[in-house]
Amino acid sequence: MTLKHLKKQDQRVDKVYRTEDALSKEFHGLSEITRYTGMNGEEEEEEESGGIYSVESGEEILKSGVIRRDEEIHDAGGHKPIVGSEEWHRVRRSNHKEVERRRRETINESISELSRIVPGCEKNKGKILERTVSYIQQLKENEANNIEKWTLEKLLTDQAISELSATNQKLKAECDRLWREVSVWKQAATCGINNDKDEKKDDPISNVRAEKMD
Repeated sequence: MTLKHLKKQDQRVDKVYRTEDALSKEFHGLSEITRYTGMNGEEEEEEESGGIYSVESGEEILKSGVIRRDEEIHDAGGHKPIVGSEEWHRVRRSNHKEVERRRRETINESISELSRIVPGCEKNKGKILERTVSYIQQLKENEANNIEKWTLEKLLTDQAISELSATNQKLKAECDRLWREVSVWKQAATCGINNDKDEKKDDPISNVRAEKMD
């Protein structure tokens, strides 16, 4: 291989790398992509059942496209098409279509999952998303109502517990007072019985009566 051929090959490789860097900067600046325009300038048609798509960053699309391009280059035996050639445009179109296909598959799978989770959904994608939004709003409203209800119930329960605790303390104090009073009456009754016995022993008439009875 001559020096002239080596220089041409180096220039070609350098041109390819510069083009890839430009594409990387171009896609890196994208924050949202809601519609894909093909390389031929014609806008791809949206699905009839509802053209609603999620946003996807340019970096993810670029990464997917680079992987796809590397796979095709690997399948072609490591040969990179010349920038601007028909094959190069074909690879780019194929990459973008593949990215779009994967994106739509993800959206369709997610919408299908929503239709299985959310009750009362129709088959139309727009209706599914509309019903999902309504269902989420309903859940949030129910959650707010439940939180308010549970908060009020907790306050009432705490108040009832406080009142019962105070009543319990009063009853315990009353029980203690009554037990002390009962103890005093027991002691008084015991002392009275003992005094009666002593008086009977000291009374002679009572002693005579007791002897006659014996």
